[in-house]
Amino acid sequence: MKEKLLHRFKTVYNRIKLFFEAYFRGEFKMRFWVKLIIFIGLPLLALIIGLIFGYGVIGDGDKVDALKPSTWMHILEFLRN
Repeated sequence: MKEKLLHRFKTVYNRIKLFFEAYFRGEFKMRFWVKLIIFIGLPLLALIIGLIFGYGVIGDGDKVDALKPSTWMHILEFLRN
């Protein structure tokens, strides 16, 4: 089991390594929508996951409440006063 998992990890690592080597040599061109997903979508996803983790786990609130507009209105009212 451990050897199979290690082999799979090495395979994925080698594929990622080959991709970046080809990209930096100029042999692989990324399409515009792929760049859009990488540079806008992934940071947005990281922000949402961070909000849920910070509000739900660290802040002892409900994880779903982190994405509700009423929560953000309350936070903005608190910051204004």
